[in-house]
Amino acid sequence: MDISERRSRIAEMNIKMPFARAVENFRQQALSRPDYDPARLFVWAQMQATCVVEMLKEVEARLGEEGQRACIDALERVGRRVAEESLAEVRVPDDLSPLEIGSLWCTWINEVFYASVEEPHIEGEDAFSFDILYCPHQDTYSADDCRVQRYLVQGMGQGAAGKLRMGLVGGGFNAAFTKIMPAGAPTCHFRIWRRKPDEDPDAWRRDSDKLAQRALKRARPKE
Repeated sequence: MDISERRSRIAEMNIKMPFARAVENFRQQALSRPDYDPARLFVWAQMQATCVVEMLKEVEARLGEEGQRACIDALERVGRRVAEESLAEVRVPDDLSPLEIGSLWCTWINEVFYASVEEPHIEGEDAFSFDILYCPHQDTYSADDCRVQRYLVQGMGQGAAGKLRMGLVGGGFNAAFTKIMPAGAPTCHFRIWRRKPDEDPDAWRRDSDKLAQRALKRARPKE
């Protein structure tokens, strides 16, 4: 499917914008004004994103694992909310396979939740992937900062549970990234595959936990 067909199929699935009332007010009260520069919204969003990263690091340094867990829980809660609001009235077409559904859902996540530009790929019957060609955070986040997005994705997986015929995180599928732009790669590459019986049932969360533990060691004051 080309991008126009993908968006048409997403519209057919009736996936909705989260924060719908705020989105409509933004369109009417800001974007409709000739004197409103959308680049200012981008600056505001980067400030908010930077706040989240700095607050997480400060909490980890002062409060350790318990503080970190509180932050992760809050981020997962936000991810769960945006997924639940988007999928509240979702319709899953019978002619789409679980992989196709998952790929379209990831397109929505990438284009709407993350305001990114993606290039999706279906890799046979058992896997799909996508490359992020542009991410709003690519020039402000470090590679370590990107872990914040993992916790949001974990919440999105919880919010999508039972709504789609596949699980982005956990369930019958696993997910991982192989490269990211803040680490110097030309794109961020993510792969989602059908989990084999002998695999970790949630490789994504396992890797998230490893990154969280590494962050705590990094935040621990030197004696």
